[in-house]
Amino acid sequence: MRHPPSFEGGTRSDQLVSLVDLVPTVLDICGLRSDSAERVGRSLLRGKRPPDAFVIAENDRPLNGIDLMKKKYPTFDTAQIDRRMRMLRTRTHKLIWYDDGQTEVYDLRNDPEELENIADREPELREQLVARLEAWTESLGAPPQSTAPTRAEMTDPQTRDQLRALGYIE
Repeated sequence: MRHPPSFEGGTRSDQLVSLVDLVPTVLDICGLRSDSAERVGRSLLRGKRPPDAFVIAENDRPLNGIDLMKKKYPTFDTAQIDRRMRMLRTRTHKLIWYDDGQTEVYDLRNDPEELENIADREPELREQLVARLEAWTESLGAPPQSTAPTRAEMTDPQTRDQLRALGYIE
């Protein structure tokens, strides 16, 4: 992202940032405000997150893509993506939570390449991070209704062509 009055292209930041911060940032650059966008993310032009801040990433099980992945890449182990995952990232640690209850924890100061899972060795830290993730999840309330295409939409030729062009179906 580049906006010379605010930040030059190639500028690196040590802030915790998330994709949900892009919309509030672009709106801020345009001189617009959106309460709904700022409830989820924050403008990168408005200062740093507090030291105890964290960001979240999620990966829902890609229901429509697993069979296609298996066909296109038969040697790829789809088990590593064929499940729901959540990640909580602080300035110093990263938690990865899997829907089967398995967790991974990495100390990013001493292991920036995330080679050593310390979840079993640091159970108190793991539980603290899991509690933060659970609190965040509960704060969202009920999940929104699915925006996945209906069967009728999937049979629409134009929708099928778009999904095929994106590689989601054959």
